[in-house]
Formats: sequence, C-alpha cells, structure tokens
Amino acid sequence: MEPWRIYALGDRALTVSFGDTLSDLLSETVLSLQQALQADPIPGVEECVPSYATLTLYYDPAVVRASLPGPPGLSVSERLASHLWQRCQQPTPTGSASSPRLVEIPVCYEPDFGLDLDLVAVHAGMTVDEVIELHLSRTYRVYLIGFVPGFPYMGVTDPRLDIPRRAEPRQRVAPGSVALAGRQTGIYPLETPAGWQVIGRTPWTLFDAKRTPACWLSAGMEVRFRRIGLEDFASTSQPWP
Repeated sequence: MEPWRIYALGDRALTVSFGDTLSDLLSETVLSLQQALQADPIPGVEECVPSYATLTLYYDPAVVRASLPGPPGLSVSERLASHLWQRCQQPTPTGSASSPRLVEIPVCYEPDFGLDLDLVAVHAGMTVDEVIELHLSRTYRVYLIGFVPGFPYMGVTDPRLDIPRRAEPRQRVAPGSVALAGRQTGIYPLETPAGWQVIGRTPWTLFDAKRTPACWLSAGMEVRFRRIGLEDFASTSQPWP
C-alpha cells in the first residue's frame, strides 16, 4: 500500500489519503478506517465521507478544541491530525472492512435506453451485444457516492470498455440511466446533465429522500447487472434495504 498522509481541507475538514489509484484494497482500507471511527467516534467529528482512496472528516472546531489535548499554539486541525495519526498507527488500517453486500440490478439495453451503445461498440471494435456481455460479466465495487445524491462510482470495467466522457455532455438524462466513462460505470439516480456514455437504463430508484437510507447503494457494496427486456422494465419490482 502507498504511504498515507493527513492534510487539512479548509478549516473544518481533514482528509486522510491512502494513495491516488483506483484499487479495491485502498477502498477497503478507507472503509475500515471509517468503520473504526464510527465505532469509536472522535469528539467534534460530525461526518466521515469516503472516496476512492481518501476519507474526509468534517468537524466542529470548537468541540475539537475543547475535547482534544494539545500544546499551546497547536491549531485545531493539527490537534485532530495528531490524534487521528495515533489512531491510525495502532493498528494502521489494513483493509479489514466488513464483507461487502452484493446486489443485482436489472438493466434494459434497448436502443431507446442505450443512447451511446453504438458509439461505445464502435470505439471498442465490437458488436453491441458484445459490449453488453462485457458490461454484464463483472462484479463492480461501489467506490463512492457523489456528483448528485445516490450516484455510484463503480469499477472497474473490462479494459475494452475504457471510453472517454462525451465531448459535449447531455443537458438531461432520465433517472436510472446506466453509463460508462474511463474504467468506471455509474447510474444517474435523478434527471441531471450527463457527461458519461449512456448504455442502458434500470427501472429501479437509487435515491429517495423519503426513505431511510435515502441512497440505495453505498460505498463498499458490490453490484452485478442483469439484463432485462422492455416487457420487464415496467414490471420489475425493487427491494429497499
């Protein structure tokens, strides 16, 4: 694992970085630290947000200053960083996060939904069906939720599906649109602008503010896709965790 470091992100956040690569091991390490901090919270830390290889801690400076000891002149972020460094040292996180939950998501790849399937096929030098089979062939890890509420950044795709983002993003795509960019796949949970290559759509809802949890997927989960036809698109029921 790459050397890790801690740095300030403004005056109310601190980031722990374990590297800068797309790696299941780094993701597991991030989630392991997040779980440890949830089990034994640091006073003043209000939220821990995981990303590919980082965990960002958002904190209340007044509570941290009152709760964590430190010599005069030491800033709040330095106090928190020192405390966090000690927590990470014994033991240093080593990817001990709990076993991921696997979910299977139905996707319809029909032309009305797979807006960029033909383009992806040409880029990959394959047929549309071969692109679909490659997309279905892997189990994807959810690295983080971002961009908009509920959007999962998942990887890694087969290298043959490595494709750049659209040169000109679409102004809107429908909720449930499944897309590719680089070595990742994602699902747009809301009607939003979209720069990724759309290859299908799921009938399932990934974000609902009235539910708990509001996001159907979370970092650390694993996803497999299941192909469905137009007939099943409107009738496929969705479980909610």
